[in-house]
Amino acid sequence: MTYFLEHIAESLYTEFGNTLNRHCLVFPNRRAGLYFLKYLAAGIEKPVWVPSILTINELFRSFSSLQVAGNEILLFELYKMYRKLKKTPESFDEFYYWGDILLNDFDDVDKYLVDASLLFRNVLDIKNIDRQFGGLTEEQTEIIKRFWTNFNPDKPTNEKSGFISVWNILSDLYSDFRNSLKMQNMAYEGMIFREMAESAENYYTSDERWDMLHFIGFNALNECEKVLMTRFKRAGKARFYWDYDNSYINEAKLNSAGFFMRWNLRIFGNDMPSGW
Repeated sequence: MTYFLEHIAESLYTEFGNTLNRHCLVFPNRRAGLYFLKYLAAGIEKPVWVPSILTINELFRSFSSLQVAGNEILLFELYKMYRKLKKTPESFDEFYYWGDILLNDFDDVDKYLVDASLLFRNVLDIKNIDRQFGGLTEEQTEIIKRFWTNFNPDKPTNEKSGFISVWNILSDLYSDFRNSLKMQNMAYEGMIFREMAESAENYYTSDERWDMLHFIGFNALNECEKVLMTRFKRAGKARFYWDYDNSYINEAKLNSAGFFMRWNLRIFGNDMPSGW
């Protein structure tokens, strides 16, 4: 049995040989990159310059002047902004647990290019929600109604009051936190992703370090990853290799396991050699 990454190593070396060092191979994680190098080393007969091996996170970072700060530094900075807006005696120890949750939420907001001012808006009227976010299905409408009914400020409890008071500052907390980090040349990962996705289209696709970028073994993509990959594809500098079973992408069966893969193949195509 020949493994997916083994196929990729063999194919790329056969096609590019000693010029493979002019290429960048992008993987979802470091483990995949290490296994690729293992298969490449096993398939060559003489020393060659290896290609650049990056994770998708490292690729985004390579184009940014901002430095990803450690989690503790980010939490302390977030806590300072929180105290400033909330004016609360809450200690850092009390803040730490859900502050970490907030960091993850802000990271997702940026990686999926969500409009934070809309996301964190305190809208209790379902008609306003529908107008802001477009036509909602009956099921979606019912879920939102139940959520806001449970937190109806007309029936206050300590939990509801606490939720509303925090919700009301999230938009300002998000923007103030990002601005503070930027002034210190720091960022969290999603912040860098968003910076690159919202930058001028030709900013990084003209990079001359590599002749081609090969995106290998991805599945579900966030919005920033889609933007980056699409721009490199339009610039003629990207190839895509997807690892999947045919049963996952059979449209007739509507297999949910292949939902993202069908989208990827439709938008980016597949550069795996025929017959694999």
